[in-house]
Amino acid sequence: MGKIVTIHSYRGGTGKSNIAVNIAANLASLGQRVGLIDTDLNSPGAHILFDIPPEEITPTLNDYLRGDCTIIDTIKTSSVANLYFVPASPREIDVITIAKEGFAVEKLVDGCYQFMEAFDLDYLFIDTHPGLHQETLLLISISDLLIIVLRPDEQDFQGTAVMLDIARDRLGVACILLLNFIPSSIEINTLQASCEKIYRASVLGFLPHSEAFFGSKGIFSMQHRDHDISQKFQAFAEDLSQLLCN
Repeated sequence: MGKIVTIHSYRGGTGKSNIAVNIAANLASLGQRVGLIDTDLNSPGAHILFDIPPEEITPTLNDYLRGDCTIIDTIKTSSVANLYFVPASPREIDVITIAKEGFAVEKLVDGCYQFMEAFDLDYLFIDTHPGLHQETLLLISISDLLIIVLRPDEQDFQGTAVMLDIARDRLGVACILLLNFIPSSIEINTLQASCEKIYRASVLGFLPHSEAFFGSKGIFSMQHRDHDISQKFQAFAEDLSQLLCN
């Protein structure tokens, strides 16, 4: 069985989904079999990065959770070899239904394991809904690694402390930080040392503020392989591969 990597942020707007897809794609480009499942059912968006039109993504994770299909029926291939994707539905009625009625979290967890087994995945990336929710905490609890994405501002700093307290100190899950939207005025080495000291957690890396990347459609690091940000994602993938092999 492969490794489960959950990518989470305390609040929305951190670029979490874009980061998840790009790291997953780079691991796949290294020859790993990688899956990604969009569990942000209240505000799905990863399908945009896979360049799948909304009318073509059915069936989705929502259909599986309703019992209308198997998780295998929902799995899509991508433009990157060995990278597979389970989308959540962007349809308004599906988003409203999930928000109103909820779903069986245990069924979602079962779907993750079935996905991994059926496609013999080396890594399964779980893109979560921001904040603290029952389903998110359960997904974190089954993870081999939690990547917490944060921006350099006070709300994210405080929220990340809460997430680390729950995930690492209470659930016993290994955690690592990834900071993004870093302005050029911030000295990176100083920020990294400060974060590692305050949080007692390693920093996977940093991403600068870049409108080209965070406003992109498609998998940026696959489309612009020579870009500085793409090189960072390649390094993230290599570092994660080493970390999770130990």
